[in-house]
Amino acid sequence: MSPDYLGTPDGASPDQVRTDAVFTASILIPLARDPLSLNLRLHWRTVAKHTKIWREFAATQAARFPHLGCCTVTLTWHVLDRRRRDADNLFRLCKALCDGLVDAGVTLDDTPHLMDKHCRILVEDRRLHPSAWMTLTIEQVPA
Repeated sequence: MSPDYLGTPDGASPDQVRTDAVFTASILIPLARDPLSLNLRLHWRTVAKHTKIWREFAATQAARFPHLGCCTVTLTWHVLDRRRRDADNLFRLCKALCDGLVDAGVTLDDTPHLMDKHCRILVEDRRLHPSAWMTLTIEQVPA
């Protein structure tokens, strides 16, 4: 049996299709560097302005996502060099994006029992990518 038999996973017949599939989506964030890094000594108005921009960006991008209940959110910064970076510095941007997901109705709140947040940094091949970028991945946690 071919793996795509009737569009079902692992060649299962239609009556064997798993119904506990989880929702997963990624949002491309066109940033080469973090505008809200904790290492930047930004004025509070500048922080508030950028927070509002990225919160609204996430809400707009996630507007068509279903309500997930519990979810895991991962902010990944794809960089092109091996300089030392601290993933914790992404947290301010991650918080703004997660608040945007709540605004879009993806989950009721961004408290730890409803949303698990992660920040990570991946080094990509410079020959394959013209610049750095970020992705926000949202994955439903099955009940």
